[in-house]
Amino acid sequence: MCSIDIFEYHIYYAVKFFKKENKVSSKKKDPYPEITKALRRGRVLAKKLLKMEGGVMPAEEVATLLDVSSDEVFRLRTKGLLLAVKVRVFPRNPNFFKNVYPRWQFDEKEGKQIEGFKDVLEALRENVNVDDDNWRKFMFFFCKAKSLKKTPLEELREGNIEGVVLAAQGYGEQGGW
Repeated sequence: MCSIDIFEYHIYYAVKFFKKENKVSSKKKDPYPEITKALRRGRVLAKKLLKMEGGVMPAEEVATLLDVSSDEVFRLRTKGLLLAVKVRVFPRNPNFFKNVYPRWQFDEKEGKQIEGFKDVLEALRENVNVDDDNWRKFMFFFCKAKSLKKTPLEELREGNIEGVVLAAQGYGEQGGW
């Protein structure tokens, strides 16, 4: 499942870039129907990912959960200590985005991030090609690595912090994971 999903995800962004660069207008007949279909598949995949493991929450809810200010949530996100992905607020307007935070990165009973999550984010941040792409970081937690018996998220919940950090260090490198 995961390799196909990642493939479709990359198609989605390649097509989006292609249409933007070639100024493909949606008002005329679409000269690239296959590309448009790939974009739709990418949007469907993104919606599925956002619903996994309890869904996502806005910054205000994260601030309440962690008992910090919204400014602190912003600071933690920009430092790479919280995982957030951008989603379009108004589907027809591509310029309005907001950050949402996956619930699965938190232990909501304890009111904190799950143990070792920051270490994994740090390992992912050190990895080239992944630092600027939070969607790839997001997907890392659901794709099974060769070095792990389960997905990184499941392993992290079971306390295998060291194994998940090692997998994160190899993520994105050819043959690295």
